[in-house]
Amino acid sequence: MSWLFDRRLLLIALAFVVSLSCGRPSTRGGESCFDNGDCNDDGVNPDGEVDLEACVDGECDDVDCLTSGDCVVGQYCDLDGDDYACREGCESDSDCFAGQSCSDDGECETYGCRSTVLDCDFNEICNEDSGNCEQAPGLQCNSCDPAANYRDDNGTPSACDDTIGGNNGCGGDGSVCAGDALDAICWVGCTNVGEPGECPSGFTCAPASWTPGFGCADIPLGPYCIPVDGCEPNSP
Repeated sequence: MSWLFDRRLLLIALAFVVSLSCGRPSTRGGESCFDNGDCNDDGVNPDGEVDLEACVDGECDDVDCLTSGDCVVGQYCDLDGDDYACREGCESDSDCFAGQSCSDDGECETYGCRSTVLDCDFNEICNEDSGNCEQAPGLQCNSCDPAANYRDDNGTPSACDDTIGGNNGCGGDGSVCAGDALDAICWVGCTNVGEPGECPSGFTCAPASWTPGFGCADIPLGPYCIPVDGCEPNSP
């Protein structure tokens, strides 16, 4: 019976060796491969650059790129036909410089404005249809006469709940002339407080308040397009 036991041990040992030999071997450049995962892309050349390898026709070959992230800006990684080469042009916006987008023809093209806040100058708005920054409508930052602000009594006899209805020199209803008589400027009405693009570049949509008279509490006004860093009168 001992020979039978030894035979079983031999069979088990052989099966273990066979299982190890069936494992997927690691490969290096020039060796056979099944896919890119078999190739060594961690090698560093004398210039300190990573040597990229891809599985091409069953062998690991040096390539320019594996993804467009391996190419310089303005190029993309051409994977057609297992080229793995950096080509001029683009496949997506991320292949282009800031301020450019990838056209349907695969070329990086400079685009116009996309954001009033980011792309336009003071008191301009972005016309997304034309891609141009345009002078904003309205009289914001124009000099004005605060005495011309007209009140809205809200239908009550008390002056303490009066709001400012507008100022004809600033555009009428919804506007206000803010400041004292020497440096007062127009604030133009807006809708969505804090919303980017709600006002021209250099302005923010914010609420304000005023005191209708002696002994009265502050009354909320607005919101208005208010200059973020101030502005000189008549310099829209």
